Amino acid sequence: MLWDTNSSEGLNSRVVSLLEEAHLVRIEQRRGPFWVELTHDRLIEPIRKNNAIWREEHLQVFQHRAAQWKRQGRPETLLLGRKDLINAEFWAGAHDAEMTDSERAFLRASQQAYVVAKQRRRFRRTISSLSGIAITIGLIAITALYFLSRSAEQLAQLKNLTQQFHSSQLAVQARTFLDSQPDLALLLSLEAYQVYDSVETRSSLLSALESRLQVSAFLRSQTDGVTGVSFSPDGKLLASSSADDTIILWDVVAHQRLDPPLAGHTDGVWSIAFSPDGKTLASGSADNTIILWDVAARKLFNPPISGHTGAVGSITFAGAGTLLASVSTNRTLILWDASVESWKARACRIANRNLTQDEWNRFIGPDTSYRRTCDSLPPGAGR
Repeated sequence: MLWDTNSSEGLNSRVVSLLEEAHLVRIEQRRGPFWVELTHDRLIEPIRKNNAIWREEHLQVFQHRAAQWKRQGRPETLLLGRKDLINAEFWAGAHDAEMTDSERAFLRASQQAYVVAKQRRRFRRTISSLSGIAITIGLIAITALYFLSRSAEQLAQLKNLTQQFHSSQLAVQARTFLDSQPDLALLLSLEAYQVYDSVETRSSLLSALESRLQVSAFLRSQTDGVTGVSFSPDGKLLASSSADDTIILWDVVAHQRLDPPLAGHTDGVWSIAFSPDGKTLASGSADNTIILWDVAARKLFNPPISGHTGAVGSITFAGAGTLLASVSTNRTLILWDASVESWKARACRIANRNLTQDEWNRFIGPDTSYRRTCDSLPPGAGR
């Protein structure tokens, strides 16, 4: 319609201006006069652009970096440093529901990289300090060697001095690994005591033992962070899930892994649970699926079960193990029928018959005696 500064065919020009600002209409000049037209296909595009601009202006630094990290194949060079990581953790704590799976993965990777870098810095400082101590003690030993004669008694004193120096080095190294590698700290402190029995080496050994007083063993095998553990009902097996997409079964008494690892998910495994009878292990993954595993055979009972549209964060059996509950990051909870016998009964109800003799001979084989697949139904025709 023709546009006028006062009114346009009865429509107030102020209203027309508001509609134009909202991108619902457009005003264009044609050969002198101005015309008002509906935007039609142009209605959505400005809104999308405005939304994209708003999101770009309001995203956190770590959200920008997370998107770039994902696009470029997750390089370590894009992970957050200490200052940005602190800001990201603070923001994530207040906006957990707004974060995407890739942003959570980026934040976890940055946290792990920061811990590793911190341990490396501490190790370098320790080695530097130990080098200085070693040089000092080495000079003392050389000086002592210069002044000592070659008599048997004096050589024994020199050997004793060397053992003290070596055991002291081991004790210092053991203390540096108490937090990051407690098993290594135990072994180094024990070796220090065995090289030379002193107050320092005994103190080192006791410190290592007291810091892990309740630890039975360290189980190391998975190639990425461990996300969950679950004991079998009889306590003989331990299952551990990992961000490396696998599950490992452990012999609790022998402290040994049982190969092969359970591999079937295409993304990190977030949760695991044994059935009450210990025969089945259920796993939930960031690939949005659930897998039921035959524990004895270490194989899948079935292809991955789909139903969630987000990562499966927790999973548990109920009652006798016939019911399975799972929750997901898409804010849903699903109850699943986990009984194989129930599946068999359901299949028979749907099929509503048994195999015929001809079908048996064709698919099972004539050398195998015919039997009813569904016990509650009569034999198939054609026997």
